[in-house]
Amino acid sequence: MRPDRCVTAQVSNSLPSDDIDEMWRQGFLDVTTTGDSFGSPEFVSEVSGWLNRHQPISLVVNGDYALMRTLWERSGMVVNTAGQGDTEASAALTAQARPQDGEIFGEFPPRRDLFKYTRFPAIVPSATAGYNTSYTATKLHDSVASCPAALRSVCSDDLTAGYCGVLAEYLRDACGAHQGSSLSRTVLYGLQRPPLEAGPSVVRLDASSTADDVAPYLLPFLITNARSSLQLSAPPAAVRFLPPSAW
Repeated sequence: MRPDRCVTAQVSNSLPSDDIDEMWRQGFLDVTTTGDSFGSPEFVSEVSGWLNRHQPISLVVNGDYALMRTLWERSGMVVNTAGQGDTEASAALTAQARPQDGEIFGEFPPRRDLFKYTRFPAIVPSATAGYNTSYTATKLHDSVASCPAALRSVCSDDLTAGYCGVLAEYLRDACGAHQGSSLSRTVLYGLQRPPLEAGPSVVRLDASSTADDVAPYLLPFLITNARSSLQLSAPPAAVRFLPPSAW
């Protein structure tokens, strides 16, 4: 057997360490035994912390939907699959997205490096063409009314307020669980908020920051259930523009 086609396996009583070498396109099986701690709050905390640190793409749990949902809420996986697990026919045997069931996802390299890796169209949740488009001033002016009033009141530029309005319109439509089309299993898709109990999401300002600078970054938190995780980090001079009424 060719060395690059071999599967390397190991069994241990702890999750893989921080120095994981992913060995792209080579097969590895890493089994962690848990004993009586499986499903305990300590187990859930350890696994969700590991998932958030290492960011694998997908997660599968068989036979325990409550555990699946808890790990889903506390991590940031792209694909989460829950299987009943009581028979081979109902078990989840793959963690990957299934295009035949209406599931797709994609990852882009940093935009400045995009053409180092691809010159061809890509299937991703957002329209590829959207990465090289812009809004007209007329569209942004028309969208000012959709910007939340408290945030609009601190924006000095209608174009910024209009852009926040466009974001708000998108979030109102996109947030929540949407059912996809599949004949073989239930498919839910939608935006995922920052993981629960994984620490705050920090927006860092500097002394020259203005309301117009920061408003588009704050809006996704302020109008969704991710609001409780938002923290601002800034020198005192940077928060003069954001009175308590804006929150």
